[in-house]
Amino acid sequence: LQPSGSFKDRGMAFMCATLQKRGVTDLISSSGGNAGLAASAAGRKLGMRVRVIVPETTKKIMLDKIKAEGAEVEVHGANWNAADERARQLVAESDHAAYVPPYEDPLLWEGHSSLVDELV
Repeated sequence: LQPSGSFKDRGMAFMCATLQKRGVTDLISSSGGNAGLAASAAGRKLGMRVRVIVPETTKKIMLDKIKAEGAEVEVHGANWNAADERARQLVAESDHAAYVPPYEDPLLWEGHSSLVDELV
């Protein structure tokens, strides 16, 4: 149920599929690792272009996993805040990309919440 191995797969898959239904073709995510990996896996499955902006602190193993999912990876800044600022800048410069945050979006929460129904 978590194809990439990331605990964020469920929410990201829901968010990316919803954005695609709204006409988005490109996904741009800022991440320290897991969110970018989940967005990359979902985007690949949906046939979408995915760009993940990560800070310099991101481990090589995570960069390799994200790239293996077909995403373009840009290393930017000393911390996640700098990477996130870059991701938002790229979205602002694009006509067809959406920002995919690592945690603060109602679409992510809705996707993650499907776990509750399964537990019940």
